Amino acid sequence: MLAGCSARPALEDAPQSLTTRDGVALVGHAYLPSQANPPGLVLIHGAGADRHRWESFAARAQQWGYLALTVDLRGHGESAVESGPYGHHRQFSDAEWHSTALDIDAALGRLQTLGAAPEDLFLVGEGFGANLALDYARTHRDVQGIVLLSAGKTYHGLEADVLMAELRTRPSLLLWSERDDYAAATGSSLQRVAPGHVEVRVYPGTAFGADIFDRAPESIGQVLVWLDQMRAKPAPPTL
Repeated sequence: MLAGCSARPALEDAPQSLTTRDGVALVGHAYLPSQANPPGLVLIHGAGADRHRWESFAARAQQWGYLALTVDLRGHGESAVESGPYGHHRQFSDAEWHSTALDIDAALGRLQTLGAAPEDLFLVGEGFGANLALDYARTHRDVQGIVLLSAGKTYHGLEADVLMAELRTRPSLLLWSERDDYAAATGSSLQRVAPGHVEVRVYPGTAFGADIFDRAPESIGQVLVWLDQMRAKPAPPTL
């Protein structure tokens, strides 16, 4: 396993095996930048998808200086083989969908093991993964901010408006496609109820979630610039 906080000579990437607090085995991939103590990203795919949705974004984030971690959520992708009693996501109850929050927990822990700066941890999610990121961030103050692509009004019992209203002061960036009516309506509603700093990016077409990055390549740089702006700022020196 790649670990530690020392400077790295070049960009690296490596498969990851994670175990959640409830004993579920997950498969992931880490994209490590060359510098020490980088900001960290957990990239959360939507229902029925897998970690490969994020490959182009993760590679660009790595080049930008972020440590990005992609994970197949329990019941998805390669983790479906390892998920034990959870089996395949098609059989999940709402409670089992909600248990994927423990997958985020494990991913954030792995980011810090790999050397990510604990004050600069962000979640990026698409579809159900966006609602899941919102739900997780509202109760975990170690998350510095969230990026939500094509969030939905409700996915498996996670109601976005209710969750956003409880986010408090953490910043959020909302992305959707202008012709994705469901995501557009949800995003507009989230923008109205957000209690903290919120920004919006809307793109032409109907692309959903991480597909936005393929249809509008400039969106990747725009997300990374926003993340840079939201990173923890060093305290001014004491005189």
